[in-house]
Amino acid sequence: VKVNGVDTALVTRKDRLEPGQWTVEDRKTLYYRLPTGKSLSDLSFECSTRMHGVQIPQGTAHLLIKNLNIEHVFDDGFNLHQGANHITFTNCSARQCGDQGFSSHSGTEAVFEGGVLEECKDGVYNVNTSGSLVMRGTIIRNNRQVGFAVSRNTKAHYTLNDVILVDNPQPLMGSNYEV
Repeated sequence: VKVNGVDTALVTRKDRLEPGQWTVEDRKTLYYRLPTGKSLSDLSFECSTRMHGVQIPQGTAHLLIKNLNIEHVFDDGFNLHQGANHITFTNCSARQCGDQGFSSHSGTEAVFEGGVLEECKDGVYNVNTSGSLVMRGTIIRNNRQVGFAVSRNTKAHYTLNDVILVDNPQPLMGSNYEV
């Protein structure tokens, strides 16, 4: 969110908002605390209305995405669903996404290599019942909650090779991954 052309501070919960800060709850409601002495008519707001940078739908297969940078989307930078497989992301990045930089669901199989996932809610959060994700040569940094997370009780498999996790409040969360 930009106010009067300047990036504003994002916080994780609305009850912690200081003047000039914002947050999103339930993926649909944006909260902003006005600076002291200002009214809405004093300010010009800019914010993203695009949900995902890249959304890979059910059944997509054998796709290569290279050199793509996603920034300032409302939800996920890269979002994969229901059996998308043999999806490869090379030298791709997601920055300042409202939810995850990379998120896969429901049996997807993907490779993410040579990218940066930063300043999102979570760098990676996968909710896979099966499938796999291989991450290579990726930097996951400065996210607001978790660097790399997977849902519990999953049968999916995750491999992290040469992945650097920096300044994430919780670096790793979940199970079934090899580091």
